[in-house]
Amino acid sequence: MGFYHDVGLVRVVFSTSVDVPLIGWSGSFVAKIVYDVFKSRGIVFKREMPKPFSISPLCVVKRGGEEIVWSGVCEKGVCRKSVVYSGRRYSFTIAFMDTSLVPKFIEGLQEYNSYGFKPIEISYNCEKIGLRIKNPSTERIKAVIEIDYTTPTHYIHRSWEILYPSDKRLLYSLAKTLYNLTKINLKAYIERVMTRGIELLDQKTRIITVKIGEKKTIPAFIGKAKYGIYLKKYEYKILKELLKIGETIGVGRNRALGFGKIKTKTLEEQ
Repeated sequence: MGFYHDVGLVRVVFSTSVDVPLIGWSGSFVAKIVYDVFKSRGIVFKREMPKPFSISPLCVVKRGGEEIVWSGVCEKGVCRKSVVYSGRRYSFTIAFMDTSLVPKFIEGLQEYNSYGFKPIEISYNCEKIGLRIKNPSTERIKAVIEIDYTTPTHYIHRSWEILYPSDKRLLYSLAKTLYNLTKINLKAYIERVMTRGIELLDQKTRIITVKIGEKKTIPAFIGKAKYGIYLKKYEYKILKELLKIGETIGVGRNRALGFGKIKTKTLEEQ
């Protein structure tokens, strides 16, 4: 039995005709472009409401790869600044949970002209994400999974800020995204079963402060964490599919500002 939802992935490569100073988080710069494009098409997203998309922070395109622009990240009282240089190639990616927004965004982006914006490449593909349950097995899997929190990540629990790679917050965040997409509710199952089969083993993360607006900052963490897994085989498969959702859409809060991007790697499995 499978439950899947289409997520539209749009990657944009662009340049500008003027230099643009960045004193805040580069994801806020990308978010402004996205909101302005949709506003030009008559679509306005309320600030307090969940957004039907997540974005990446701004990346500079270099020979052989891309690098995140870490503007607006504050550590030890110093906030990084950067510049979007005219003529240089930059990129960002958007994951649309509502694929009907994709053509509206692409149409609006081609007409967008702030900063002398010039789209160089706009690519789109659709990815099916969700959950497939097949042949439940009582055989157990023992594994170690490493998660790289590649952009600032911010969990919250009952107004408490959780600034470390909590295994519980990770699972609940993934389950909430799954529910929003497919209406599959795993909350009780996670509370009863899966939280007992995953444990944070080690972490190499650090806390940073991210300037997302002129007068607003958010604490977050970045870095890598290792999780020990001991689950039944089908439970392990559910976890792996949940992590795929996290890789596509992100985890935690403020994903519409480029927070919560992760990459996962299985280090051990037996």
